[in-house]
Amino acid sequence: NGNWNTVIFYVDAKANKTSIKKAFFEAFNVRPERVNTLVTPGGRKKAYIKIPKTNEASEIANKIGLI
Repeated sequence: NGNWNTVIFYVDAKANKTSIKKAFFEAFNVRPERVNTLVTPGGRKKAYIKIPKTNEASEIANKIGLI
């Protein structure tokens, strides 16, 4: 469905979904709807963080200096 934006971050390998949600909320004041994690073949952990469409993913990227 088209009502979501997803942002992807590398996170600490020991981070769990709850701690990722909490840290994301503290950093961006946006409450994630869902967090999925994936450990890459290289051993790094990626978090796929779904946020409500009302918060543009580009705004978050801007806050952390990616754009």
